[in-house]
Amino acid sequence: MNLRDKDSALIFDYCFGCAEQEQVSQASVLISSNPQALEFLNGIACFLERLSYLRNEKCPDRLVEMTIARLKLASIMKGKVPQGHYSSPAS
Repeated sequence: MNLRDKDSALIFDYCFGCAEQEQVSQASVLISSNPQALEFLNGIACFLERLSYLRNEKCPDRLVEMTIARLKLASIMKGKVPQGHYSSPAS
């Protein structure tokens, strides 16, 4: 059984603790019934474990704003988001 993009996204949300309760249940069933889902989960866990030595530092607000502005611009340039959809970042 192949792992669909939707299933991968569900497992990511599950791993990072941002899944809703119903999604947690769906992910648990998927992981217990699909060997590829379990392998994907273990791969994410292994990757995250390797990053555990890094210090958790707060990202400066200005960097966050600039990053979001660039992502918005990239989306607009690729035609994925209508130009008037986003407001400009606060200065």
